[in-house]
Amino acid sequence: MQLSDIRSGLAGHKPVIMETKREHSVLLPLIERAGELCLVYERRAAGIKQAGEVCFPGGKREPDETPEQCAVREFCEELGLSPEDVEIVGQFDTQVTYSHLTVFTFVGVLKEDALERMQPGPDEVARVFTIPLRFLMDTPPLDYKFPLVVDVTDESIYDALDIPSHEYSWFKGSVGLPVWHYDGEILWGITGRITKAFVEFLKSKPE
Repeated sequence: MQLSDIRSGLAGHKPVIMETKREHSVLLPLIERAGELCLVYERRAAGIKQAGEVCFPGGKREPDETPEQCAVREFCEELGLSPEDVEIVGQFDTQVTYSHLTVFTFVGVLKEDALERMQPGPDEVARVFTIPLRFLMDTPPLDYKFPLVVDVTDESIYDALDIPSHEYSWFKGSVGLPVWHYDGEILWGITGRITKAFVEFLKSKPE
């Protein structure tokens, strides 16, 4: 291996997030209702993973599509709408979870009549509803945190590292769990964290 090989390899390399195992994209759909902007959410249908939980439209990215294309495709498939029904206004921050899931997020504006014309897939979507942005900005979520602790019980690891197990202190972390209640729905989990980050972003900008 020569330095020239490394230079040429890096020149054509597209950086990725290390150790990620799954890549998803979600759309944060905005729509105007009664003169105010709202975010659109789904409640997952029974019989699928995380059934009954609230989420944004989104899902797993296919190898041949960009994160943005994935967000739009999943939105269309889940709500029975077309790409012309949403205008992507920008990419928001990326969520990386402790379970090696990377979630790309995009903000889109829906046509005024999109929700009246939608045909949600019943196998995936039990309910579609909106939450006013003003409510989310004015109503602090219940904000919980739970610890992430490294639990190493394999003594051979300490032997390989030549470290006595009782002497080493692994790094510890935590995960936030914001919770909102609205219209009989509970907003939490990854969707809650993305919502909280978006709300905090909006609050940081001058009106």
